Amino acid sequence: MNILIVDDEIHIREGLRRTIESAFQTLNVHTADSAEAALDKLRDVPVDIVIADIMMNGMTGLELIAAGKVLYKRIHWIILSAHSDFHFAQEALRQGARDYLLKPIGKSKLIELLTRLQAEIKQDEIQLSDEELLSRNLRLMRESVFQRFAAGMDIGPFNISKLAEQYPSFYLVMINLQQEKEASLFHFMTENIVTEMVEAGERGVVFSLDQRTVIALVSATTEPEPEPFIQELTEILDRCLKRAYGIHVSQQLMSDFRDIPSAIRALRSLPAQTHESEPTQVEENPSGAIPIAIQYIQAHYQDELSLEKVAAAVYLNAAYFSQLFKQKMGQGYKEYVIRLRMDKAAEILQQTNMKITEVAYQVGYQELRHFTQVFRKTFQVTPTEYRQNNHQGEV
Repeated sequence: MNILIVDDEIHIREGLRRTIESAFQTLNVHTADSAEAALDKLRDVPVDIVIADIMMNGMTGLELIAAGKVLYKRIHWIILSAHSDFHFAQEALRQGARDYLLKPIGKSKLIELLTRLQAEIKQDEIQLSDEELLSRNLRLMRESVFQRFAAGMDIGPFNISKLAEQYPSFYLVMINLQQEKEASLFHFMTENIVTEMVEAGERGVVFSLDQRTVIALVSATTEPEPEPFIQELTEILDRCLKRAYGIHVSQQLMSDFRDIPSAIRALRSLPAQTHESEPTQVEENPSGAIPIAIQYIQAHYQDELSLEKVAAAVYLNAAYFSQLFKQKMGQGYKEYVIRLRMDKAAEILQQTNMKITEVAYQVGYQELRHFTQVFRKTFQVTPTEYRQNNHQGEV
């Protein structure tokens, strides 16, 4: 059984890893320092349980659940947080988290929770039929078997006849990312988008051919004509990817799985047909989104400011916005917002006699305890001590 710990603070990651490894000798513990790194790990390792911090640089723990649960439906998600606000716990549970643990995390509570989840997972595995087990491992099967099958290589004892029976007539759609930069992240996004669109509606199956190519096998029973499907897919990819990609569809309806390798070779040989959304002013120059985002943040720092919300305000994908922000600002989005709020709080403490609880609320913190912890971490003193040392009176 595999557990993945996702936290951008190394002492939290390593502390959890040591606790779990000492209590559960048979569990394999993996770690990631960001949600983006976790997504890469999920592609390579069949993870059963993810323990993720709710607030990290880049994508948050909740955004990680939202991105991951489409492709990895049987993962048990646990969210960690320094926030005891019911809103955070409610949102975590709504996204699909099994539990919500407050930092500092008690060892006994963590061990009790993992023991219970381990028993549930084992019971689920006992109850799974062969067909359900195949469905559970379908993503990994596609990665290995279909890559070999599409290349015309031997696939050993694996039998795809049941899958072929499900799709007596079909066509293939190939989506190819045309830029090397951040290919892994955008490949995951593409696979996620296409999978949600195709498999959620039982319209076919999706598999990754390589790090830049996704193949959708679309049933002609549910989608008799490819044009409406291609139009819908293109609209979604244009809206979400914000970058160039190629898309091709097999030239004729197919009915024999044995023709898939040659059809894929034919699709690969076709000249590139680049698709890209009509650029807005921001999309023509994505770097120009950052000054706009900064203005937005500075005008709304008192409000709830998720990465996803600010990215949407400048019409960029959240993951791409996160990387672009760090590249242009030299620090992560979360770090920037925290520092801005702390500087504003320090200014209020210096210039007014406002109560500490009101100061916290003015800069976007609903909990005094959390505000005090972050302030102390930033300035090495409490808000009260800072005011005593720097107070200038009412302006």
